[in-house]
Amino acid sequence: MSVNPSGIETGHRHHSARNGLDASGGVIRISLFRSSAFSALLALLLALLLGGCGNDGSSGGDSGDDDSGSSVSETVESTDPIQSEEPTESVPEEEEGEEGEEEKEEEVEPPPEEESITGQVPEELVGEWDGDGEGSARVDKIAFFDDGTVSLLYNNRQVLEGPAVVEDSRMTLYVPGGPITYESWYIERPDIGNEYGYAFESLMLDGVSYVRQIS
Repeated sequence: MSVNPSGIETGHRHHSARNGLDASGGVIRISLFRSSAFSALLALLLALLLGGCGNDGSSGGDSGDDDSGSSVSETVESTDPIQSEEPTESVPEEEEGEEGEEEKEEEVEPPPEEESITGQVPEELVGEWDGDGEGSARVDKIAFFDDGTVSLLYNNRQVLEGPAVVEDSRMTLYVPGGPITYESWYIERPDIGNEYGYAFESLMLDGVSYVRQIS
C-alpha cells in the first residue's frame, strides 16, 4: 500500500472493488445454484407426474383391452346360431279319450235286432181276403197263414209280410214300415149270392171290408 494518500485511496478503492466483485460473484453463484436446484426439482416432479400418467394410461389401456375383449366375446356368443328343437306337441290324455269316444260314436252302429215276435192267427182268419184296392187302405188282398204270418198285397203290387198277432177284437200286423194296428176286427156272413148258391164271408178291419168266397 502506497503512503501517498491518493495511493491509499486508490488501493482502498481497488480493495473495495475486489470485494465488490467477490460479493457479486457469490450472489451470482448462489442464484445459479438455486436455479439449477429448482430445475432439478421441477424435472423430478415432471418425471413423477409423467410416470403416474403412464401407469394410469397403461392400466386404462389394459381395462380397455379387457372391455374390448369381453365385448368381442359377447358379440361372438350372440352371433352364434341357436339350434332350437321344435317341441313335439303332446295331446293330453283327456283329448285323446274324447277323440276316441268321437270315433266310436262315428262308427256305424248295427241296427238293433228286432225281437222275435210269434204270430197268432185264429183258424177262422186263415185264407185270402180280397179288398177293393180303393180308399185309404189301398190293399188288394190280405192273406193269413196258419203259421201266424200275414201277407199284404197293395194296388201298386207292393207286398209286405210279417207276423200277425190277433188278440180278441184287436189285430197287429208286424210288417216292414209298421206295425199296422187295427183296433177292431170281426167276420160276418152277408146274404149276397145266396140265391145263386154262393156263400161269402166279410172281414171288417176298422170298418173296411175284405171278402172271400167260402162255397
